[in-house]
Amino acid sequence: MRRVKERREEIFKILEDAGRILYEEIRAKIKEKPYQGPVTKGDLKVEKFLKNRLKEIFPQAGFLGEEEGGEEGEEWMWVVDPLDGTVNYIHHIPHFAISVSLEKNGVPFCGFIYDVSKKEVFYAIRGEGAFLNGSPIKVSNTQKLEDALLSTGFSRVPEFRERNLKIFAYLLNRTESLRRLGSAALDLAYVACGRLDGFWEIGLNPWDISAGIVLIEEAGGRVTDFKGGKNFNSRREILATNGLLHPFLLKEIKEALGGKV
Repeated sequence: MRRVKERREEIFKILEDAGRILYEEIRAKIKEKPYQGPVTKGDLKVEKFLKNRLKEIFPQAGFLGEEEGGEEGEEWMWVVDPLDGTVNYIHHIPHFAISVSLEKNGVPFCGFIYDVSKKEVFYAIRGEGAFLNGSPIKVSNTQKLEDALLSTGFSRVPEFRERNLKIFAYLLNRTESLRRLGSAALDLAYVACGRLDGFWEIGLNPWDISAGIVLIEEAGGRVTDFKGGKNFNSRREILATNGLLHPFLLKEIKEALGGKV
């Protein structure tokens, strides 16, 4: 989409302005979404801001946001998480992000993940590679699971949390180390740039992962569900790796879950 390619600098500025809104807001929970977590004024203000500004860039595209939903069924869709890592944000832990992607028929075409505190912009456009603040990025070359640093997150849905705890316990002594950083968007960005070797989680939504999918694939990695397919939304699960570790982790996850994936 030439329009997006030509206006990527404008998108960077929009993300910067959105990040400024988050820092200007009082970091307090205003409500709790059942089994999803807290919502702040920052979540709501940034989503509204992004909807208005992104529509100016590509008005024909629909918009799907975490907080207020949006139009669905359009060929082109903006998919937005205005604040990924809300609990970190509320507690003044400087690890949260804004995630924006543009999908075509449900497949991410481009993605932008903005680490507000570190002012790092991870972005990718299908077929053009992945970048961090303008410099090309690639996934890691870790080949052995025992050398791998992996990350995950835990859903508030009891069933998802129980399943993931089984995987976490199983992998704990089979890897270099595990992390729970609190932002799925940044976990995916970190896989794309090689800071993490892999990431998995159960219970995520399209706005959590859409931008990260195209980032990792353009950086040379692999992203699937636990069966090796692409049914992220229906299965509510994701495994993202540098590609080299992918078959091993698919096998380990299946074993951790007793063969039921």
